[in-house]
Amino acid sequence: MTLTLEGVSKKVEGQTQIHRTDLTLQNGTMNVLLGPTLSGKTSLMRLMAGLDQPSTGRILWNGEDVTGVRVQDRKVAMVYQQFINYPSMTVYDNIASPMRLLGKSKDEIDAAVRKAADLMQLTPFLDRKPLALSGGQQQRLFGFGGGVDEDRPGFLEDLRDLGAEFLAQLVVEVGQRFVQQH
Repeated sequence: MTLTLEGVSKKVEGQTQIHRTDLTLQNGTMNVLLGPTLSGKTSLMRLMAGLDQPSTGRILWNGEDVTGVRVQDRKVAMVYQQFINYPSMTVYDNIASPMRLLGKSKDEIDAAVRKAADLMQLTPFLDRKPLALSGGQQQRLFGFGGGVDEDRPGFLEDLRDLGAEFLAQLVVEVGQRFVQQH
């Protein structure tokens, strides 16, 4: 998986939100956008996810131009600081839902749900509803409910609710998984 931005910029009502940007995100890497409030981090992620269209430039997914592709067809997950889960569904079903829509088999779904739940430390809560979870657990649930597919990127907007200790463990775990895959 490679996501490439070629000469991407974004203007809204004559105001530049994103200056011309060239960026490539490679499979097996973890990328972090850092910057102060209103520096364009969320705007850039919205462009990558297909929620907004760039004013100039192209967005390539594995070399294919997806600049004009509808967000529903991009198979990308983006989790905002204000996240939303399906409150009437269990944690298991929240994670499984996108994979069911993609037509994956029950065995594939079960294995992926359990793998994601283990990574996100949600295994003990698989039979609970999202409102029975803490804020950080809900954000973890939503982040991997949409991005559990290894061939599909996930963008997390704000990680404050995850907690410093969990976030440190997550960085180590994800890093180890990248090393094992490559």
